[in-house]
Amino acid sequence: GYNFNVTSIPEDAFKGCNNFVGDLVIPATVKTIGYMAFNASHNSNAGALIFAENCELTTIDAWAFNAPFKGNFQLPTSLTSVGVSAFSNNGEGATLTITAGNKGYGRAFSGSKFNKLVVEEGVESLPGLAFYNTRFTEVVLPLTLTNIAEGAFDDNTSITTITSNNPVPPTVQVSSNYIAFEQEVFDNATLFVPDHAAKALYKEADVWKKFDKISTPIITQTTQLSAGWNWFSAYVDIDLKELQDALGENATIIKNH
Repeated sequence: GYNFNVTSIPEDAFKGCNNFVGDLVIPATVKTIGYMAFNASHNSNAGALIFAENCELTTIDAWAFNAPFKGNFQLPTSLTSVGVSAFSNNGEGATLTITAGNKGYGRAFSGSKFNKLVVEEGVESLPGLAFYNTRFTEVVLPLTLTNIAEGAFDDNTSITTITSNNPVPPTVQVSSNYIAFEQEVFDNATLFVPDHAAKALYKEADVWKKFDKISTPIITQTTQLSAGWNWFSAYVDIDLKELQDALGENATIIKNH
C-alpha cells in the first residue's frame, strides 16, 4: 500500500459522516484543518479528540470539530488561529485547560459543553470573547492573570464558582457590545480570592465588586488552623469572643488543634 503524509484536511472533508465512533486522532503532520471539516461527523458514540505529540497544526477553521467529542481537552500550543465555534458541542462534563502557549482562540469554544475551565499559571491575558457562550460551572484563574478582554465570559449563566488566584484583581475590559459576566453570575456565583486583603481589593475593583459573594477558600482557612486561634479569628474576619460564643464547646477543639 501507499503511505501519505497528510498536511491538510480540507473544508467539509468529513462533514455529516455521523456514523464515526471512537477517538479521532489528528496526525502530527497536519498543519491546517478546514471549515466544518468534521462538522457533525460523530454521533453519541464519539470518543475523544486527540492531537498527536509534536503537533504542527497552526490553523483550525470555524466549526471544524462541531461534534460531541468527549473528555478533557487542551489546545496544541502550535496553533495560531482557531475559528468561531471550532469545538462546539465538545467536552460535556469535562475540563478545558488553557496554557500560556495557547493563542488565537477567541470564540473557538462557543457552544461547547465543558463544565470546568482551568487557566494555567503563566497565562497573563484572556482574549476577547474567549469563552463566549460556554457552559462552565467552575472557572479557575491563575496568579499570573492580569487582564481579561471584553466579553470573555459573556453569554454564560451557568458559572457557580470562580477562583481567582491573583491577590490583585485582574483588569476586566468592558464595552457597549459585550458584558464581562452575566448578571446571574454576579448574583449567584461565589468568587474565591486568596485572602482577606485580596477580598478587600476585589470588593472595590471595577466589575469584580459586582459579585454579591466574595470569599476566601475554605481549604485555606481550615488548613491554617495550626497557626493559632487568634490568627484564625482574624483570618475569617470575626471577633474572637463572637467566634468562641458561636462555636461553644467546639471552640476548645479548634483552640487545641
